[in-house]
Amino acid sequence: MLDDINTFSEIARNIATVLGILIGGSWSLWVFFLSRIFAGSLIITQTLKEMTTLNSFSIAIIEVRVKNIGRTKVDLEY
Repeated sequence: MLDDINTFSEIARNIATVLGILIGGSWSLWVFFLSRIFAGSLIITQTLKEMTTLNSFSIAIIEVRVKNIGRTKVDLEY
């Protein structure tokens, strides 16, 4: 009877180990490759602040806002 309990616990332990490896591997695959965690994600909004005419040229003054909603740093060049 004790051998049956040991065999059952060994089988349960092996199944738990395999499940843990599969779940951990799936999570790693999703986080690092499929969800593109290292890609920047930006929201860019533009607002027209003022429109004027100077010497028959139309001039538009706009406001541009950039918000980083991703998990990585994004360097902006302007």
